[in-house]
Amino acid sequence: MAIELPLWMQDVAFSARQDRQIIKRFARSEEKVFEGLEVTQNGVGTFFVDVSAGGAAIQGDDISDQGMYLFESTASETIEVPPSPGAGTRTDTVIARVNDAQAGGAGIPADEGVIECIEGTTIPDTAIALAEIARTDVEAGIFTAAITDVRVIEPNTVVVSVNGDDGVVVLDAPDVNAVPVAPGVTMRFRGYGPTDPVSGNEVGDVFFREA
Repeated sequence: MAIELPLWMQDVAFSARQDRQIIKRFARSEEKVFEGLEVTQNGVGTFFVDVSAGGAAIQGDDISDQGMYLFESTASETIEVPPSPGAGTRTDTVIARVNDAQAGGAGIPADEGVIECIEGTTIPDTAIALAEIARTDVEAGIFTAAITDVRVIEPNTVVVSVNGDDGVVVLDAPDVNAVPVAPGVTMRFRGYGPTDPVSGNEVGDVFFREA
């Protein structure tokens, strides 16, 4: 049978995999950082980095139709980096990873979410990259200049109120005449705003406030 049991029917058991489909739908099947999980220099420069608290949606890659995981870190983490390369240079990666043994995850520790730094730039299954670190064989520690932020961050969302009618849009910048809502897509306010971008007439008030 191709149609799964609809969530959540009374007195019926559902798998964690089915629950993970909810996260997948709400995240629009896109791995992303919702907020935080920023990688920064530790102290005056050590062979550790700090990762701020935050959350992310991580796609399960271990088995087919695994769904997505909601990854949450509620406090700053201090992560040790791998040893320096023996010679030359190397790029290492700080990742957030989920190891779900029930879904085929083979990492250690099992059945946990972890933040770690791995050698190289090959991202393991069910993980996302947070930052890349440029390594050398003569480095004295990990400094800000060596850390490149590679997070894919969820765009900001705000509530747009047009003469009292609210609607939620995704914004990159609060420009009332042309608001980018996605790469290559522009939404224009027609009929409302300090100036109507179509007619040029002043037609009302538009203001922004945080959702």
